[in-house]
Amino acid sequence: VGISLYLISPFLHKFMELYPNIDLQITYENNDVDVVNKEIDIALLTHITQYNWQKSRLIAVHPIRLYCSKIYADNYGIPYSPEDLKDHLVTGGPLGRINDSFLDMAHIETGKVTAYLKPTRLSSNSIIHNIPLLNSNKVIIACIDAIMNEIKPIDTITLLNDYYIGDIKFYIVRNHNSNQTNVNAFIDFLITCLQKN
Repeated sequence: VGISLYLISPFLHKFMELYPNIDLQITYENNDVDVVNKEIDIALLTHITQYNWQKSRLIAVHPIRLYCSKIYADNYGIPYSPEDLKDHLVTGGPLGRINDSFLDMAHIETGKVTAYLKPTRLSSNSIIHNIPLLNSNKVIIACIDAIMNEIKPIDTITLLNDYYIGDIKFYIVRNHNSNQTNVNAFIDFLITCLQKN
């Protein structure tokens, strides 16, 4: 839901202008859905559907990285290695998974994944709620580049540039009983929105 606020909703008017004969009824939810039973044309998910009769099509992958404000860096310093995260207040993305004690971080060039003790004082997986934390100048957040490029926060620093802490995968589940021309047009629009950054 939070991701669509930044990556899809701001561009819906362009789709409507391009396709004046297509009507949209959009429902924002954070759960899986049976598209046929609920008579939904398309579902956009960040996981493979749990319903084995539906097919999930991967349409975009966004790595999750760490960010802080310049004021945060001036006041608290910045982590120079993943081990340094334990000395900072960090939240977001995989850090919001409550039951995990370790955080897998992948080196961008080598692809090597290493598990580090996860900072757990503040756990949140909501991008909508993490952006104000970034703006508080008191917290490092995990987010995807595409959202940071859209909101363009002033004086933000990307941390640990050689690493990412997982990714967000976007999947389309479609109802094959729907108008395929209209469905294909909207899927193409979603792909454009999610792959442009």
